[in-house]
Amino acid sequence: MISSRNIRFGPQLTGVFLVISLAFVLEPQPGFGAAAAAECRADGPSPPPLYAAPTFSASSEEARPGPPLVAAVKAGDVPQVKKMLFLGQDVDQPDDAGLTPLIWSVRRGDLPLVKLIASRTTKVDTRDNNGRTALMWAAMSGNAPIFKTLEAAGARIHTRDSRGDDPLSHAVMAGKIGIVRLITAQRKKVENRNAAGASPLLLAAAQGHLAITRHLAEVGADIGASDVSGRTPLIVAARNGHVKVVRYLLRKKARIEDRDHARMSALHHAAAGGHKRIAAILLKKKADPAARDRSGRTPLMLAALSGDVPTTKHMLKEV
Repeated sequence: MISSRNIRFGPQLTGVFLVISLAFVLEPQPGFGAAAAAECRADGPSPPPLYAAPTFSASSEEARPGPPLVAAVKAGDVPQVKKMLFLGQDVDQPDDAGLTPLIWSVRRGDLPLVKLIASRTTKVDTRDNNGRTALMWAAMSGNAPIFKTLEAAGARIHTRDSRGDDPLSHAVMAGKIGIVRLITAQRKKVENRNAAGASPLLLAAAQGHLAITRHLAEVGADIGASDVSGRTPLIVAARNGHVKVVRYLLRKKARIEDRDHARMSALHHAAAGGHKRIAAILLKKKADPAARDRSGRTPLMLAALSGDVPTTKHMLKEV
């Protein structure tokens, strides 16, 4: 098998790499391309998106058994909920996923139930099994009246879940700009990072949420802040294929040659992901197609060995 470590080139392409490049440009070989790309790409043949938003199975969670009060809240049965509370039912008893009656009322988007239960509980920030509070669920849903109700009941906007994400991070990942604006209006610091070192702006860039990325930059977020792997908002936007966010960050003077801890630039990630438009934008901004990562791979190699003919041709002209 051909390894990327056997491929070397200087200012002029060596014979070995030229042969490989031309094999793709002139006559792509699917079998070879798949095997070689698996070795030469940073994360295998199909690099997964970075910082994918959490997904939930509402149907399976709805079917999960729970305490009587949780069942009544799931059903939206306000009279039954009132009756149970009057009879002394534990207002904070969760189901086996740690979802309390308050969290379930938030997930249902039922403002009257939220107000009722929030008025009875003293544990408004009780967490589910993933460390998420009712306020985080409200942030994910984008329901501003419920979010404000929980805040009025004492819910804290700085609480973090088991991944280190706070309500702002959850609103960002869910694309809920209304909640993002509510939170950023209340606090000066917008650089709170999760356990992976990702700032809210980096998460917005990873999800392709242009309006949120722009808003966070406008309220003072650092467009160059990197996570624990050294990945900047520009790098994750390029990796995940978000053209509009890449263009915006470049207009804001994001550093095009920043590298992550694997020494991969935004162009490396765009090439590895097969994002032709982003690669073209970065090349136009003079990104270096011959820059080597920690394993000696270049964006040109990654584009060629993934079978991306247009990008490979474009990069060959720039080397």
